[in-house]
Amino acid sequence: MAFYNDKTIIKDLMADGYSLEDARDYAVVGCVELTGAGNSIGYTSGQAVRLPQVLEATLFGGRLSAADWRFVGVPTPSATEFKSFEDVKRAFVEQLSYAIDLMIRRTELKDKVIVENYPLPLFSATIEGCIESGKDVTWEVRVITMPQ
Repeated sequence: MAFYNDKTIIKDLMADGYSLEDARDYAVVGCVELTGAGNSIGYTSGQAVRLPQVLEATLFGGRLSAADWRFVGVPTPSATEFKSFEDVKRAFVEQLSYAIDLMIRRTELKDKVIVENYPLPLFSATIEGCIESGKDVTWEVRVITMPQ
């Protein structure tokens, strides 16, 4: 069960660039992801930073036990080397920054693969502007630029 607050949702969607009219016509994707209706791809899977893993990488020098202790983050001191909580926070911020950057790069790559290989013509017909422009939703809604 989920409870939604229209006042907060509308304000937040407008802060993301939606017009008042579009923000009032929001949709819920999946479990709790909010998006515009008829004007957005609205998929959110694949974009995640798992904070417990970031914390584990922080405490074990950039390694995860589930990855057989290979580096999955940036090398930082292990928990035994921290002298203060400030040291832990600094290492956590380093790991979190790395995880966010990695998520962005993976998302951009995933989006590029979708654009180049998996057009969505039926879905595109339901999205504002796609029929008029003759462009698939994967191109109409989001211009893909890969970081160098």
